[in-house]
Amino acid sequence: ILKQKIIRKAKTKLQTLKHIQIIGIVGSYGKTSTKHVLYHTYKNIVPTITTSGNTNTLLGVANFILQEVQPHHQVMIVEMGEHYTGDIKDLCNLLDPQTIVVAWLTLQHAERMGDIDHIEKVLFEFRGHPSVQHVLINADDPNLQKLKNKYLSDNHTNVEYITSATDIQTQQNFAWIQWNYEGHNIQTRLLGKHSSIFIMMALHIAKYLKLDIATLITPIKNIPYIEHRLQLMYNPVSDIYVIDDS
Repeated sequence: ILKQKIIRKAKTKLQTLKHIQIIGIVGSYGKTSTKHVLYHTYKNIVPTITTSGNTNTLLGVANFILQEVQPHHQVMIVEMGEHYTGDIKDLCNLLDPQTIVVAWLTLQHAERMGDIDHIEKVLFEFRGHPSVQHVLINADDPNLQKLKNKYLSDNHTNVEYITSATDIQTQQNFAWIQWNYEGHNIQTRLLGKHSSIFIMMALHIAKYLKLDIATLITPIKNIPYIEHRLQLMYNPVSDIYVIDDS
């Protein structure tokens, strides 16, 4: 009873904050990294808030809305966990997100979710939800790439399959990687080609948010390392670089 009361109160609060653009992130993994990059890309350009840590359950998100979301926020980024059938649907009913990002589809949670087809079904429970206008799918993931002819744009929802950058250049001593995006030189300290997919997602969503790409160049360059995910550490005494991917 208490849980349902909290969820109803969170839903009521959100109904008074309809100006907030809500971005939901689903996936077998990669949700936290995607959230990290989106948040640090937008936060200094538009008032942005995101769920903390690994908060991604219905009750956890409801408490986050009640305790942290404020009227001045314009963008809210939410990690949406898929522990059981119906979880994504319930979160959509609470949030009414305008944009959904699908990070990766794997057998990460097969012990409770079953085979890949069932995991796909649960992750895509947002399909048909009336609030969802934009869906971005990670086309670098071979399992999601196979779905290109299954999940397509329609009169209500725009579906885009996003790939990582193709012309990446790496600077000496891991200083940054860079590539060209629509005439803009994108630089980031994040390591690995796969890191560019998160930024490419952020750049595409920025168009939905009507943000000027030029204003995002510096925030992207300053995105901090994601803790323990190809996090570069330098020891000046030994002059050794260590990449923490623990």
